[in-house]
Amino acid sequence: MKTDASEIDRNEMNRLSGDMLTPIFSVFQRVVMMAG
Repeated sequence: MKTDASEIDRNEMNRLSGDMLTPIFSVFQRVVMMAG
């Protein structure tokens, strides 16, 4: 039971951090393209 909970938490954290990083990466990529 505990292993399942921690597994779900880790997956949720990865998904949330991925959702937050995606727009930041998009902006970074756009800035690099403009600078280049």
